[in-house]
Amino acid sequence: MKKFLLSLIMMAFAGYVSAQSFTFEHNGETVEPGYYEVIGDIDPNTGDMAFAFNIINLTDNSFRIKCDRVILEKSEIGSVSVCMGVDCFASFVDNTYADIEGGSEKEFSAHFSPLNDNWEPVEGSFVKVQYSFYVNEGDEPVVLEIYFKYTTAS
Repeated sequence: MKKFLLSLIMMAFAGYVSAQSFTFEHNGETVEPGYYEVIGDIDPNTGDMAFAFNIINLTDNSFRIKCDRVILEKSEIGSVSVCMGVDCFASFVDNTYADIEGGSEKEFSAHFSPLNDNWEPVEGSFVKVQYSFYVNEGDEPVVLEIYFKYTTAS
């Protein structure tokens, strides 16, 4: 019985430690799990809208962080992509990984391109996406939900 209880305590502690192994920051501010909106015009240089932040490894150990993407709602026009560091993934990729050295950080960016087949932005195009981040399978993920909507109205 004591071994079982000790094992249970160790498993709970391991889950707590891995859940606290990373955080998100943008311009020195913590990005909390939750819902975010990116509403407005596209970047004229890239033709898309972006939500970017750094994933910071709070430990001394290197690890691989996984991001699972689920598109919750989407207009007919537009595509979604993700970048982890310098690696960018096509709109059809729903699972991405990044290796982060101990005590370092890696940039993450979610992108929405509201362009039609003629490469023109379509007013009112939108997407709502859920991004779940975790280090170990079975960990409780850190979840961000991002709503992008292209509009030129102020």
